[in-house]
Amino acid sequence: MSADRIFIGWLITCIFTVLTGCAAPGLQNTPSAKTGEFWRGRLAVRVTANTVSTPPQSFSAGFELSGTPQAGDLAFFTPIGTTAAQVHWTPSEARLQTPSETRSFVNLNTLLLALLGTDVPVTALFAWLNGRSVATDGWTADLTERNLGKISAHKLLAPQAELLILLEP
Repeated sequence: MSADRIFIGWLITCIFTVLTGCAAPGLQNTPSAKTGEFWRGRLAVRVTANTVSTPPQSFSAGFELSGTPQAGDLAFFTPIGTTAAQVHWTPSEARLQTPSETRSFVNLNTLLLALLGTDVPVTALFAWLNGRSVATDGWTADLTERNLGKISAHKLLAPQAELLILLEP
């Protein structure tokens, strides 16, 4: 075997090992994924400035969500598939874990407000993911393209926000 073929084989093995190491661990094996719903896709949130000193914020990531509004898991992924953050919640606590820290909150609503810069109606969000239009204070959802995997919602009260979800089939 020539030195070139050995080198190419070694290089392919190294690349495969690196790419496998970057793969995002799924939530399918978590307890809440087994007992609740499961969704995967891309999520984008844009929040307008609510004061002159607060700049607009935007956030987008791949995600996996499992569970119910009362208990579940949510993972955010970078474009290359590494885990950017994991959220776990129960009725009594919500935890945000990033590569650099773990933070606890009294509930999921408080955690999402800190993470995204706006309140997100969690119960309505789960209904929207299931294709059910639910009225909620200050938010309107467009589910007309839900069958294509697209959900959009807008918060009309300050700070105004836009939520876009693209579900994987």
